[in-house]
Amino acid sequence: MITPTHYIVVRLRIFINRFRNKVRLLHLCNYVLFILFCYIFLLNMESDILALSFHKLTKHYLPDIAGSCALLFTLLFTFVHVGINQLLHLKGRNHAISFLPSFLCLACLTGIVPEFTRLNYFPLIIGLAAFVFLTLFRPRSFRPHDHFWTMALPNALYLLAGMLFVTFVSNTDDRLHYELRIQRHLQRNQYVQAMNIGARSLTSGRRLLALRALTLSRAGQMGERLFEYPIDSATTDLFLHPSDAGMMILPPDSLMPVPGFMPTEQNYLSELEKSIQQLRSKNALADYWLCTLLLQKRLDDFAQWLPRFYGVITNTSGNHLPRHYREALILYRSLFIHPRIIYRGTSAEITNYSDFMELSEKYTDYTERRNRTRRLYGNTYWWHYYFN
Repeated sequence: MITPTHYIVVRLRIFINRFRNKVRLLHLCNYVLFILFCYIFLLNMESDILALSFHKLTKHYLPDIAGSCALLFTLLFTFVHVGINQLLHLKGRNHAISFLPSFLCLACLTGIVPEFTRLNYFPLIIGLAAFVFLTLFRPRSFRPHDHFWTMALPNALYLLAGMLFVTFVSNTDDRLHYELRIQRHLQRNQYVQAMNIGARSLTSGRRLLALRALTLSRAGQMGERLFEYPIDSATTDLFLHPSDAGMMILPPDSLMPVPGFMPTEQNYLSELEKSIQQLRSKNALADYWLCTLLLQKRLDDFAQWLPRFYGVITNTSGNHLPRHYREALILYRSLFIHPRIIYRGTSAEITNYSDFMELSEKYTDYTERRNRTRRLYGNTYWWHYYFN
């Protein structure tokens, strides 16, 4: 005679055997998806943020620790899931819910740098509230006719929601990411790679421009390529300052244009001019000074200082000058009745300048004129002078 207790045990064994392999496979898939997302996200998208976080926590400059940090935090957040699931015993349809605290930790790690503001609290509170709600009012873990895919669908939705949440909350500021990547390449003396960071983006800023200027200076390309990058209209400062140390993953003394020269943000112009007055031979500061004059559109001062660093400029000679300096001299000659330097330019340069002026006069609306000329001449000093 089969007792009720024996019947329940038999039915329970049948139920367990039916779901055991499917559940294990489902849990394994959840682990694989989470680990892959966490590691790839940290290594590829937030590696520089990890380096900056490490510097803020330890005060050490180690820009090449991103791979180790990504692996370490991936393992840590996986153990967070294991600990949560030991408490809640979520499985089957609900197994992925126990990954939500790990997603919250990942969002905190990548969202609080460079600073944690009150706005950062709201998405984290919403995420925590969603986890509590799903834990308290979770649906049934198993149903009699469940198969692998019916259990996998809700788990995939929970994981997808966690991934989207992390992507939304984490630091995705293009400008900060460009700045940190440039520093990483500077540390390895990879100037070509550093110059290509964000080259096609319109994102700009004082600190980003200063890092690009430093890269161009070390590559000997400042006067050749500075105005190829977007420049904020109010920015004429090409230097990094002590106040920027909080956003650096490299020591400030390794980011100086010349050893010992890192001017203050308030007095950078006077400090630069004082150093230039004492300069007896051309070095990196000479191009900084000349490009600063061009940024400020002080063409007459530029023409006065240029021969001191680049020799005597004759009426026909000038090809040895960087491209932006030649463009500035062509513009200078067309604007001043009695220019200090008469640089006639090559036929190609004169034609390009004439075409630029003709195109800029073709459109009456300023915005349209600015956008049309940017497409063809946005990488010239002429465009900066007239439209920035």
